[in-house]
Amino acid sequence: MENLIEKSLFNNPLEVGFRSLILLDAFYPNKMDLTYLTWFDHLIVNTADFGGDISLHPKIPFRIGGILVRRKLVQDGLELMQSLNLISAVNDESGFYYQASDESNFIVDLISSEYGTELKERASWLFNNFSDLSREEISQIIEKNLGRWSIEFLEAKQIDLNGF
Repeated sequence: MENLIEKSLFNNPLEVGFRSLILLDAFYPNKMDLTYLTWFDHLIVNTADFGGDISLHPKIPFRIGGILVRRKLVQDGLELMQSLNLISAVNDESGFYYQASDESNFIVDLISSEYGTELKERASWLFNNFSDLSREEISQIIEKNLGRWSIEFLEAKQIDLNGF
């Protein structure tokens, strides 16, 4: 059973890596650091929380935990996509970043599943709505929603406590 959990089909490095690839391709030639990619990985599957289309993942309580554990998954996914030469690491005077490779567009264009197509649409929406925002502005949007999710967490916990 433990081995089954470790090899989950959902939110594993392959799925998260493809989400990062789709995001970086939509933002190409822009580059993103790990924090940005972690934020955007959360945004791409929870677009309804930010004024976008219906979220790809269900709205559940405790979503704050999702963004807290997401960083390691995103990092593992990025490493996988780097090993396939689909994402490049860029190290310059301002920091360490990731960028879609020149070949990534060809791979992203081949993604034709319903989920993949919806990811590409949401990545485009994110680009159109967030690419001009500063890091500070995006951080404030995330923090505002994390606060709301914290309230959801407390409400869910209250329901659990009242149920016993």
